Amino acid sequence: MTTSYEYDAHGRISEITYPSNFSVTYHYQNGYLQEIKRGDNSASIWKVDDLNALGQITNETYGNGVESERTYDTNGYLTAIVTGPDGNIQDLEYIYNTKGQMYQRKDHRHSSITETFYYDAMNRDTSSVIGGNREGLTYADNGNINTKSDLGEYNYSQSHPHAVESVDCYGEIEYT
Repeated sequence: MTTSYEYDAHGRISEITYPSNFSVTYHYQNGYLQEIKRGDNSASIWKVDDLNALGQITNETYGNGVESERTYDTNGYLTAIVTGPDGNIQDLEYIYNTKGQMYQRKDHRHSSITETFYYDAMNRDTSSVIGGNREGLTYADNGNINTKSDLGEYNYSQSHPHAVESVDCYGEIEYT
């Protein structure tokens, strides 16, 4: 059982066929992904309705007819995603610091949950706080992630020193 991928003349994904034989096709317009459709009946799964001058998606529609709107600031950073009537499905806000790093992510749909991000002098994400819980990251001298407090220790291959080989979840589970 395999998943197969087909590409168009420009090297872009054009079709994915899953082991169940379900497939989706990808359609492009002016170099941008415009729509994803079911392979069996061409029903739309997702489509772009509008792009801004920077080519960023501002309005999209899902296969069930639900619409989503994205807004951006003057620097082109995503500032909000509102999905469904009055954001009844999703209402996310993104706030950036003066360096353009995400400072906060707010979920207004779920009791205004706020996640705040912190960075080191090398502009690496070192921790985030959500609901009073802090999750942290540590880094090796070469920039690789050493640990994530909510996951465990990262291990790297000698032959591929920047590729994660496994993650040891504090002795409980090892992902390879």
